[in-house]
Amino acid sequence: MTFPVGDHALHPDRSVNFQTNRWFGWVDEPVMLAEMRRAAPRIASHADWTREFLGLAERAAQRGHVLRAGFYWRSADLFMRAGDPAWVTARGRFVDALRRAVCGRELGERHAVPYAGGRLGGRLPAYRLRPPHPTGTIPFFGGFDSYVEELTSAFIHLRDAGYA
Repeated sequence: MTFPVGDHALHPDRSVNFQTNRWFGWVDEPVMLAEMRRAAPRIASHADWTREFLGLAERAAQRGHVLRAGFYWRSADLFMRAGDPAWVTARGRFVDALRRAVCGRELGERHAVPYAGGRLGGRLPAYRLRPPHPTGTIPFFGGFDSYVEELTSAFIHLRDAGYA
């Protein structure tokens, strides 16, 4: 497994450029860069962002590009408002795509850690991946605006290297 290094100039706004590179980093398909480059000039607001990435997700899904579609859905939901029914759909499609594309099955032992509030109804999704003979354990938290599922490729890599 390899992960891309560096970033690409996809949008003049630094924040938008960072976010588009963020998703590419987990997919690493040159077609994705080209698609985002074509969409970027149409992004001037959060609503534009959501519209463009939902469109990219639908087109990728129709063409059978499961992982790319999944990360486009994840990108689309980034600026959706809490309570937006489209967010629930986009998140579900993202998680389903990751399960199918990266694992071909469940991501691991699933847990729902309770916490106060939040868009996920007060439950933080958590997974435990166990290799047959663990050499160690690495707890991992993605951070402020990420979903644990975004990091699935890294988790699979660590699990396959012997870490729970």
